[in-house]
Amino acid sequence: MPEHYITRIAANYPEQLGYPGALCVSGLIWGDAGGAADLVIFPTSGTVRVAIVEAKRAHADAFGGRNPQAHAHVVGQLLKYYARALSLGTKGVQAVTSELRARGKRRYRRLSLRQIVQASNGNAAREILTAGRPLKPEEIRLHILINRSTDALERRLPLICQVLQRHHRLPIRVWSVVRHTRKLKRVC
Repeated sequence: MPEHYITRIAANYPEQLGYPGALCVSGLIWGDAGGAADLVIFPTSGTVRVAIVEAKRAHADAFGGRNPQAHAHVVGQLLKYYARALSLGTKGVQAVTSELRARGKRRYRRLSLRQIVQASNGNAAREILTAGRPLKPEEIRLHILINRSTDALERRLPLICQVLQRHHRLPIRVWSVVRHTRKLKRVC
């Protein structure tokens, strides 16, 4: 199952991750060489303002081959995007959600934050996006989606996630796709 299919399940059914009615951007481009997250969810209610989702095929590398370090790579990607999200301000997130709502859809693909806030350049985008109080760590949620559980992933990912939770209070939730369905099952 390709990663874009895994991501599409979460984008089409964000309520499975706890975000009913959320606005979703697949392939959100952070800007400034920050890369593109597989999926960023902007919840419409609750205390979470941004949820970042990274998808990984079990044992896949960037070229579709086998990689026993896939668990480490996906956590690294997630932490990179988490650092980017921490630089957002509350008014910046409000600007993003307002613009997405104004477009009239719940799901979007391959947009940059600069495009969403309709900024003329990177500096203007940064000014809009960092406005307000900086987001607190508890206002950001992190999720890893995998296409299937494997012994290696079930052993390694929870260990990494537990250490990050214990020492940094950084909760990372891991989900797997239930075989032959569009449902997600929480692994840890």
